[in-house]
Amino acid sequence: MRTRTVNMDAEIGDPSAFEGTGPWATFLRGSLIRQLREDGQDRTKFERDIRRFGQYRGWERLQKRGGEYFSSFLEFVTHPEPEGLGKDLAYIVGVGKLSTQELAEFLKDKPLADHRRPTVEESNKGDIITFKKGTTCKTYLIRRLWRDRPDIAEKLAKGEYTSARQAAIAAGIIKIPSALEVAVKALRKLPEVERTTALPLRMSQ
Repeated sequence: MRTRTVNMDAEIGDPSAFEGTGPWATFLRGSLIRQLREDGQDRTKFERDIRRFGQYRGWERLQKRGGEYFSSFLEFVTHPEPEGLGKDLAYIVGVGKLSTQELAEFLKDKPLADHRRPTVEESNKGDIITFKKGTTCKTYLIRRLWRDRPDIAEKLAKGEYTSARQAAIAAGIIKIPSALEVAVKALRKLPEVERTTALPLRMSQ
């Protein structure tokens, strides 16, 4: 693990540095923090900057106060200022308008927890996110893919699938009912009188 002593106040970065370098990432971090603090922030600029930061994996060039480098985009986002952005991922996704592929890449180090009660350490760190039963939200699907089918999650991050739902179907997480299952479900919703007459009619067609 790479570490070094760092003076955060002295690190302001260099706006003219090459993208993906430490000075560039440091400057962009400061810019992102300032934008988040401003009322009526320029959403277009923030969207562009956070995408560039993700594209060039800027967090890998930045450190926390103890000198340890950030291990993931999610850790950088949620870590308090001035080393991180001090926000939750949902906020950044909403403001930055991250694509499905970008979100899949950023959630690579944050797979869904196992089917068990979280440990005290996990609860204290906020590593467990609770989803309602049956949810199919994008974040849930991507995190479950990284846990259960990392091979398909990798393909999603590379753009081989166009949506989290498409990838989840390929992984068997989302089940697509057959025509017969759809018909049976529809029949069950009919009143009994209509159901008894509809079934023989369908069978004769």
